[in-house]
Parts: sequence; structure tokens; C-alpha cells
Amino acid sequence: EKKGGGGPGRRARKRRIHRMKTLMLSDVPGDFEGLPRPGEFLDYTKDSCVEAVLGRRTIESLQDDVRLGFNRRGGVSEISNGWLLFVNFGGVATNYSDYRNEFLEGGRQMTFSINRGRETQASLLQFLSPPNGMPSGGGNAVGNAESKKVLLFVRPSTKEKFMFCGECSCAGVSNRDCGGEGIDLILNLLNFDVLAGKGGEGNESAYLDMVSCHERIMVEEGINKISLE
Repeated sequence: EKKGGGGPGRRARKRRIHRMKTLMLSDVPGDFEGLPRPGEFLDYTKDSCVEAVLGRRTIESLQDDVRLGFNRRGGVSEISNGWLLFVNFGGVATNYSDYRNEFLEGGRQMTFSINRGRETQASLLQFLSPPNGMPSGGGNAVGNAESKKVLLFVRPSTKEKFMFCGECSCAGVSNRDCGGEGIDLILNLLNFDVLAGKGGEGNESAYLDMVSCHERIMVEEGINKISLE
């Protein structure tokens, strides 16, 4: 009697997985003309966000044995013409002292923690930084190549879908001691007026609801807001 192996069906699935080819996401451009409207909910996975940025034509052109390669557990993913940032609020995490996302200015800004020791995050920081060093002040500091964009996706918790929050620029960094290679970017949400429903049809803003909910959690947990001074 043969033991182990998992049967022919399982072995066949393993062979199919091993035959998959990987196309690195960092080599694929986003279709910025076909982006979702800021404030639109997508789906529960980062893959759904990636597919929304790459566009239907690119996704449908991929062969069945090709898989997009990127860190599905990370907060920063690079495409050939920009970066995708992912934020999951979902209450206060146990590592909140290391990685911190916080709304500022009523949701017009957000802090986003990165690790300069990681290649993709270091390249994002370099893009957002002026020629003389770190991002700082000004409120409208942007990347050094107009053709590239930094796009933000946020979800209230792991049980909810990602919302596309549009394009970001960098206003500077906080003075919080993140330790090691950590740093808090201060992002400007360039599509805030759309997210807040200004100029729209008067519907309640799901984005502003998210902002209010997170700020309430911070008060309940006794967490001080990041100082920008």
C-alpha cells in the first residue's frame, strides 16, 4: 500500500503551480487614464487593487500560466510608473509603535510608515524626496518625475473592501522616533475633495466615516496624535 503523496489530484495541482511563470509587477505600467473614481470600493484583496490600476486590457493580455509577482503582505508595491500604498486600519495594531497610519487635517493628510532598509520603500522615499535630502515642509512636495504616481488604497478593517483614495504627494515627515530605518511620511491626499463628497450629489462620504471611526478608536485607546512640530 502506498502512503503519502496526497493522491493524483493534489500532485496535479502542485505541478500546475510549479509551471506558473512570474511577471514582476515592478515591470508593468499602470493605466492612469482608467483608474477608479476616488472613494470607490474595490474588493478584499490587494490583487483587486493592482488589477484596477493596470487596467482590463493588461490583465486580459496575461497568459493563463503567468502570475503577477509582488509582496502581497507588504504595504508598498511598485509598478513601472509608480507605487501603490496599502493601509488597513482595523483597530489599533500591536506594532502600532513601529508602523503608524493616522489621519491628519480631517483626512486631508495621512501618515504612512515606511522602512528605508527595504528596497521598494527606499525607492518610494527617493522619488518623494527633493534633490537635497528628506521630504520636508511646503505641503505640496511631489515626486521628481511627473509621469509617476503614488496611489493609495485604504480599508477600515480586514473584513471590509479596499477603497481607492486617489493620488498622493508628500508634505514632509513627522518627528516621531520610529527607531532603526523607520520613518513616517506625511501624505497629502490630492483627491480629498472628491473623497469628502464635495461637489458631488450630497451622499454621505464613506471616506469621512472612516476618518471619524479611526479618530474615535485612537481616543478610546488613549493614543496621542503624531506631532508635526
